[in-house]
Amino acid sequence: MKQHITKSQLNELSKKHSDKLFDWLINKGYIDFKSNKDDTLITIGQMIEFLGDDWWKWLEQNADKSIISKHKGELCDALWEAVKYKLKNV
Repeated sequence: MKQHITKSQLNELSKKHSDKLFDWLINKGYIDFKSNKDDTLITIGQMIEFLGDDWWKWLEQNADKSIISKHKGELCDALWEAVKYKLKNV
């Protein structure tokens, strides 16, 4: 099971959305200000925390009903889709 996003997935974000996620990671203490944003690979646990207590609803609301099967069962990739949606729409 994949545990974190890839660099290419991180590169899918615009600068604005990347900065927003990076600031959240700094505020939560997952990384420090000196960390290289390009090397920050978000984990499943961090994505769940970012999405909040109702993280599973993000999977249902923000993608088609087959999001997990679309990503061949990879929870990490499905969560990443939800994180990107939240960054763009909240």
